[in-house]
Amino acid sequence: MTIDISIVTYNSEQHIEELIQSLTSLEFNLKQVTLLFHDNNSKDNTLEILNKTIPNIKDKFSDIIINPHADNIGFGKAQNLSISKGSSEFVFILNPDVKISLSCLKILYETAKSDVLNFVAWEARQAPFEHPKIYNPVTLETPWASGAALFIKRTVFEEIGGFDPNFFMYGEDIDLSFKLRENGWKIKYVPKAIVWHYTYSNEGEIKPFQVLGAINANLILRAIYGTWIDIIKGMFMCFKILLSPSKIFFRQKKKIFQNIFNFIKNIKFYRSLAKNKKNKIKFYKWDYCPMRRGAFHDISDGINLLDKKNNNLPLVSVLVRTVGKKLLLKQALQSIANQTYPNIEIIIVEDGNKSVNDVIEDFKNLKISYYSTGKKVERCISGNLAMEKAIGDYFIFLDDDDLFYADHIEQLVSAVLKNNTKIAYSSSFEIPTEIDKNTGEIIAEGKYKEFYNEQFSFFNLIACNCFPNNSILFDKSLFHTCGGFDPELVIAEDWNLWLKFSLKIRNFLPVPKTTSLYRVPYHKKDYAKRHAILLKAFNKAKAKHSTFEVTLKISELEELIEKSSYSGLSSALSKRFPKITPIINAMAKTYRFFRQI
Repeated sequence: MTIDISIVTYNSEQHIEELIQSLTSLEFNLKQVTLLFHDNNSKDNTLEILNKTIPNIKDKFSDIIINPHADNIGFGKAQNLSISKGSSEFVFILNPDVKISLSCLKILYETAKSDVLNFVAWEARQAPFEHPKIYNPVTLETPWASGAALFIKRTVFEEIGGFDPNFFMYGEDIDLSFKLRENGWKIKYVPKAIVWHYTYSNEGEIKPFQVLGAINANLILRAIYGTWIDIIKGMFMCFKILLSPSKIFFRQKKKIFQNIFNFIKNIKFYRSLAKNKKNKIKFYKWDYCPMRRGAFHDISDGINLLDKKNNNLPLVSVLVRTVGKKLLLKQALQSIANQTYPNIEIIIVEDGNKSVNDVIEDFKNLKISYYSTGKKVERCISGNLAMEKAIGDYFIFLDDDDLFYADHIEQLVSAVLKNNTKIAYSSSFEIPTEIDKNTGEIIAEGKYKEFYNEQFSFFNLIACNCFPNNSILFDKSLFHTCGGFDPELVIAEDWNLWLKFSLKIRNFLPVPKTTSLYRVPYHKKDYAKRHAILLKAFNKAKAKHSTFEVTLKISELEELIEKSSYSGLSSALSKRFPKITPIINAMAKTYRFFRQI
């Protein structure tokens, strides 16, 4: 058979019927699928539901196997036993508290069959809360995959010994991912394959058992894959929790202490597992890679939007300005090709003579219109040309050295449609990047940072630019009403454009999620030069803005002041003028004081 779907249940009666219903509705030849259920001695009606339901659906699948166990042996060990009952080429490992979208399995299977470059495992996207770990927006490679919805080659799973039984629950998927990477294999995130995972009942929920399991797993992973310094840091983080006054962990502190004691007692054993590890893994406190903003941002509206047919979705024009950086342009276009939102046109404008035809030829599946200015005209004119040629309902910029994460357009479009507004923005990473001037290849990348993640304020925008140009999606009518870039501004042209838009639309809608990235110089010397150029451009743009006329009603002014509360403004000004930060903070405190009285 082609695929084994392996599910470990434990007191899962609340979710199991919905999971089975979604399995029977998949857009896939179910005769190529075997269902493997392993029950960890459930105390509720899980087994009764399975035994009652399975006979009614057995003819739909190649086979259905139920394996009840006398004990709760943990997730990883149970999955190993369950998977051993099958023989298919691929295994889809699922949590019992999920519902699979109709096309999920088909997308995962087709992706796996067509993938190369050592990709051996594929992770589905979880909704309503997507895990915020970073992934490569171009290759979609991810540092680790969740075991809640993991598609993997059976031969590889067996070769690395499956899940490590030393992890009872939580951390076994991280360990599996690390073992894959140790052996030179890669894991891919597949954002178009969606499962609804009901692990949280509400936003920001803290689950004590999960917290304890995650803490214990982090210590073990540090012992196996980290250094002694990593282990000491992990212990310090645990003691910090023990000493904290937080009531959340009050009842769990005794168990945390017991976990620490057991870890110290078994540390020699855990370190013995590290002997064969080729590379040490970098730890990010309780995480295992940098995180994107938006851990509890509900993506349901965006997912539901994708269920509509393409001709019912507004057309989005992605406006790409390029100066002939072929390798970077190719990456930018691939990040557009990876978008979950389907109705997109791409307008490429090259500043100068045409030189990137060969790059565009590699993306015949995309709807691309390509223009050139013939001679160097700088960013504003090429950007205006792109907007003039675009026919989409919404516009968004992506310069050739920037990238979109796969859900960027989906989340912005769903936000503007739901809230009936004309402009929305999301958070963006700033990444220091060293680029080879001759080949255009990326040599090195620095730390991911977020500078533009505050609530929108008209006053903030007057003070400084609050958005990188790839983070904003806007209605085409704003371009036709307010005009495009000011050709006299070589830099800071986007700030000028956003401010013109804000005179028409007082509030930009924030989407609290990191969905794009932009690049800045890697070396401090080059970054300082860029900053000096920006400061000069800032002053020129500010002089332009001084001629803008703003008409406000008193009610509008009060609303703007209330939304700003000067906190966002003081933060924005502090970034631009660090030497006067104490004065700005004092002004903000004074304002808040008088607001209170």
